[in-house]
Order: sequence, then C-alpha cells, then structure tokens
Amino acid sequence: MAPVIVSPADKRSYRHLQLENGLQVLLIHDPDIEHDGGEACAEEEGRRSQRGEKHLHADAEELEDLMTSEEDSGDSSIFSDEESDEESDDASEASSSGRGAPKPAKHAAAVKKAAAALSVGVGQYSDPWDLQGLGHYVEHMLFMGSAKYPDENDYDAFLTAQGGSSNAHTASECTTFYFDVRPSALEPALDRFAQFFVSPLLKADALDRELCAVDSEFCQ
Repeated sequence: MAPVIVSPADKRSYRHLQLENGLQVLLIHDPDIEHDGGEACAEEEGRRSQRGEKHLHADAEELEDLMTSEEDSGDSSIFSDEESDEESDDASEASSSGRGAPKPAKHAAAVKKAAAALSVGVGQYSDPWDLQGLGHYVEHMLFMGSAKYPDENDYDAFLTAQGGSSNAHTASECTTFYFDVRPSALEPALDRFAQFFVSPLLKADALDRELCAVDSEFCQ
C-alpha cells in the first residue's frame, strides 16, 4: 500500500490496509488519547459542577452582606426596593436549589474519543432516474437494525450510554457513516456498526416511516 503522507508536526500514527474483500482501511492512533474518555469527561463535568456551586454560593453570600450593610447605613442608592427584593429572592433561590450557570473552566481538559467511519462510493449520482433519493433512503434504512442487533434503537442507545454519537450523509458520489464513542467502548460499537453492512434487516414496518423522513429532508 502507498505510504500515508503526514505533517512532521503530526504525532499520530497511520496505517493503510486493504482487506480481502477489497475494503480500504485507514487506521489512526493518537498517542494523547485518554484511556477512557467517558470517565475523564465525567470527572471534568464533576469538577465544573463543584466550581459552579461554590461560585454561586459565594455570589449569594456577597449579595446578602452588601444588602445588610446598606440597610445598616440607611443608604439605598445602590438598589431600589424592588430591585433589591428581586435580586435577594433570585440569589436565595439559586443558593438553596444549587441551580445556576457555572463559569467555564479556563483550562478544561479536552476529552478525546475513539471514532470510525465508512464511506461507500455510491451517492446521489448513482440513483436511478425513476428512483431519485434511493441512496439516501437506503442510508436511513441501514439504521433500522441488523440480524445480530434487531432492535432499531440498539445502536443509538449504546452510543449514547457510552458518551458517543453517530450520523451519516449521502453526497453526490459517496455515502458516509460515522460515529464516536469513549475509547473503552470502541470494539462493541464497531461490532454494531459493522452489522449495518453485513446483515441489515431493512424492516418492512420502517419503510414508509423512513420514506417520509427522507422526503421531509428534501423539502427543507
């Protein structure tokens, strides 16, 4: 196989393969990727939440101290009575409920995920004249379950539970399917993904539903 040309500044490793069935594969390894992106993400979100709650309580206490000092001095020039009541109520409610928008972390760690994509050299230009949109329609139908994973919601549910997402698009000359997920869940995610192209069910009860979905996208 031809070598992969990369920038000298690129630390990632690449390997280009051709499988027995003719499928071209490009493997990419990022040495900086977290061992488990999902756990790192959860830890970072927890730290952000704690910082937000501390900041929120500090703001409420500062507001209460300011209002108390103004009442003692008899000076109400900073807040009108109505504004003071509204600010105090908002601060008290936020403090007691823990709600509020925390400030974004200045040095939030970027969580990297594992990902995969498959691109097929068939797109809109391959549609028969009397069946325009067929490629896009088939793209939708492949998400409707496989022989190994017959539940049409299994794929999306698994990725969501593992901090991932998926999508696909049909272009003029190719159709591409892709997903990302926490690194520790890559293998089972790949198995579900591969079944799209090994044994899709193309369920009869989903035919009309997905036809309407494709038609609505064309009408947007």
